[in-house]
Parts: sequence; structure tokens; C-alpha cells
Amino acid sequence: MVGHLSTNCYLVASDRTKEAIIIDPGDNEQKIIKGIEENKLKPVMIVNTHAHPDHIGANNEIAKKFNIIAALGEKDFDLISGWKNIFEEFSELKIEDLCIKKLLKEGDTIEVGELKFKVIETPGHSNGSICLFGEGVLFSGDTLFAGDSGRVDIFGGSEETMNDSLARLMELPERTEVYPGHGRSTTIGEEKIIYAKH
Repeated sequence: MVGHLSTNCYLVASDRTKEAIIIDPGDNEQKIIKGIEENKLKPVMIVNTHAHPDHIGANNEIAKKFNIIAALGEKDFDLISGWKNIFEEFSELKIEDLCIKKLLKEGDTIEVGELKFKVIETPGHSNGSICLFGEGVLFSGDTLFAGDSGRVDIFGGSEETMNDSLARLMELPERTEVYPGHGRSTTIGEEKIIYAKH
């Protein structure tokens, strides 16, 4: 966990090549760098599930340290300028400092050694929120939490699109392990039971 909102930052690595992607480095770049170096990983890309400051705050430092770029859902990129007026953390931020050089869309594939993850567009928490699905796991950002979903009452949020996104995720295999942007992990099977009661 990193930052004052306890964001889950994930280091997803190939056992074979030690290549790794860094999902949502929101803050505490030294803690993230230490984890990478202690595990002798070779970072190849940052992936931001969305562009809220608690998920992208350490992009610049991590990208420069390992000479890598960041990727973001294409529909979130243009919202960054709008968020400058809402989030204090964005007020003085230059978009180029986020090191976002790759925009992701539905169906794109991210490969890390032998691992493959498909991009699923899941708007609702923000217009361009994405999840990564593959290898029996889902990195769900702030779309799906254990027993809950992300808030929809901030700029770019929508209850209608969030409901559509959650319905799509409930179609994934029940054994899928879910690693959210905040809080504990869960499974699609566990969340389907909760979702059915709503």
C-alpha cells in the first residue's frame, strides 16, 4: 500500500524473465523502488488503471528511475486537465511529468514475459478506468472492491456506466482472483453473491 489513501500498488512479474509491470504507483516511490530492487525485477512499463492522483503520483520518479513509460486508458487522458481544477495534487502538475506515452483501449494486450493481460474498459469511477484481466486474475483499480465498488460522485464518474462495468466483470470466471485499488483481494465468485443481492 502506498500514499495517504492506502492505494494498492502491484508489481506483476514474470518468474522466467523477471520483467515486471508496475500497476498504480500512487506515492512512496522509494518503497516501490526498494521492492523492485529487492526482488531483482526488470520494470518494462507502468500501468495506471485510472488517472486519479492516488494512482499516478509516483509515475514520474518511477519512470525516470527505470527509463520506462506509463500507460493509461485513452478516455482518461483528456480528463487530467479537468481534474487540475478539482484535486489539489494536480494543481501544479504538468501532464508530461506523468510520463504517459501509451494510451490503452478495450482489447489491448499487455505482455510481461510469458504473462498476458487483456485491457477491459470499465468506466464509472472515471470515464477512462480500465481493468487488466489474465492469468486467472483481475486488477480492478477503483472499479471493483471487496464487497463494494468505486465512488461515482466525482468528475468523470457515472453510476449508469459503473453498473454496466460491474455487470461485465461479473461475467468473468468465478475463480478469478480480484486485486483492487484499495483494500483486500476477493474473487469474482464472492462478489457475484454480493452483487446479486443489490
